[in-house]
Amino acid sequence: MARINLTDRQVAAAKAEPGQRLELWDEKVSGLHLRVTDRGVKSWVVRYRAADGRQPRVTLGKMPALTLKDARDKAIDLLRDVAKGGDPALAKRQARAAAGPAIRTFNDLADRYEAVCASGEWKPKSKQKKAAVLVEEAGILRRNVRPVLGKLPYGSITRAEVKALLRKMVERGVNAQTNRTQAVRCRYESMRPTLSLLAGMERPPPKLASDLAAGRHAHEDGAFESSDCL
Repeated sequence: MARINLTDRQVAAAKAEPGQRLELWDEKVSGLHLRVTDRGVKSWVVRYRAADGRQPRVTLGKMPALTLKDARDKAIDLLRDVAKGGDPALAKRQARAAAGPAIRTFNDLADRYEAVCASGEWKPKSKQKKAAVLVEEAGILRRNVRPVLGKLPYGSITRAEVKALLRKMVERGVNAQTNRTQAVRCRYESMRPTLSLLAGMERPPPKLASDLAAGRHAHEDGAFESSDCL
C-alpha cells in the first residue's frame, strides 16, 4: 500500500466512496493508518507483526477525539511494546475474555484459559506460563482446533469429533503438530471446572466434576478417558 506523510488537512478531508472503505497509511509511523467508512466514521488503526508471524490490527481510537499527533504517539507506544515481545491485540482479546460472559463454546474456553494464564490468575504446577509458551499454544489452537471446534458448545464436543480432527491431521502428515494439538487441547479440557468458576459460573457443567474426579472427561456420548490425553 502507498504511504504518505499525513497532515491534519488530509485527514480532515478524507472521504470514502459509497460502499467503499478508504485507508490512508502514514509514512512517519510504520503500520499506522486512518480507516474511513462511507458513512464518514474515521478510526486510527495500527498493524504490527507479532512474534508468531501474525499481523493483527489494533484500533487506537476515533476522530476527532484522537488527533493525528495523538494517534502517532499512541502507535509509537504500542510498537515499543511489540518490540519488547508484547502482543497488544492478544492482550486486548484476553482482557475482553476475562471480563466477558460465562464460558459457552470452545473458543470461550480457550480465550479464558489464555487470559488467566497470562495474568497469573491460574498457574499450572504453581508456575506462571511463559509468554512464548502461551503464543505457541494459541497458535496451535488457531491453526488446528478453533476452525473446527471453536464455535461448538464445549460441553457437547464428543470424543468422536476430537478423534476425527486428529485423524485428519495425521492424514495430512503433520504428526508432530497432531501430538502437540492433542496435548494442548487436553490441557484446556482438564481446566474446565476451574475456568468455569473463574468465569463466574456457580458450578461446572453437569457430570463434569464427578467425571474428572474419576479421571475422565465428560461428553454427551460417554466419558472421554484421560488416557486419550496422554
